[in-house]
Amino acid sequence: MQLTEDWGEELFSALSKAGGKAFSNMAVGYNNVNVDAANKYGVAVGNTPVSYLFLILLLHYILSVFFNFCKVWS
Repeated sequence: MQLTEDWGEELFSALSKAGGKAFSNMAVGYNNVNVDAANKYGVAVGNTPVSYLFLILLLHYILSVFFNFCKVWS
């Protein structure tokens, strides 16, 4: 399923029947997740937001490698 689809009754019913106990959404928000339906079927819902700190640290690392590489070859 994609993030633009509704995560509701049908999904949580099937997940519960298959023995699923938890669902995690990786996005900025969870407005496409029907939390009431998840509670109805006993499925825990979590949200994993995009980490901007990770992106900043990655950029810092890339720039550090680039500038150190330039120092070696200058």
